[in-house]
Amino acid sequence: MSELKDFTVARGRRKAELSSAVATAAIAIAALLIAFGASEAVRRIERIAGPQRSFAVVSHPTRVEFLYGRNTDQHQEMLDALRAAGHPPIDVLPRLLATVPAGERTALYWPRDQHFKPDGYRLFAEAVQAELAARMGAGNRPAPP
Repeated sequence: MSELKDFTVARGRRKAELSSAVATAAIAIAALLIAFGASEAVRRIERIAGPQRSFAVVSHPTRVEFLYGRNTDQHQEMLDALRAAGHPPIDVLPRLLATVPAGERTALYWPRDQHFKPDGYRLFAEAVQAELAARMGAGNRPAPP
């Protein structure tokens, strides 16, 4: 029983470390975008990832973008820069807009927050999963854009 407890604790730590790394990466990308603009942010992401690694940037729409049905100009500039550099982002906004009728969108967010409620994150995760599945080629490597 002690081994199971140790495994569960270690697994929980790994999840927390991964969540922390993802949050740190998201903050870093946002900071790069603000500090240097979209094209330079993409060049820096490429340099950090290195030549032997593929990466994907998942675009998380803000509440305003989702409610109004379009990306902000700065957000769109980043998506366009990623595409131009050969790194098509995972932009879930079109899939979310097609899935959720306009009148039901506010119910997916907390009232005074920019974050999804659990149902919103479920739809977000399903959209990311569908896009990743569409991109995956043989051997679990991303298919070329």
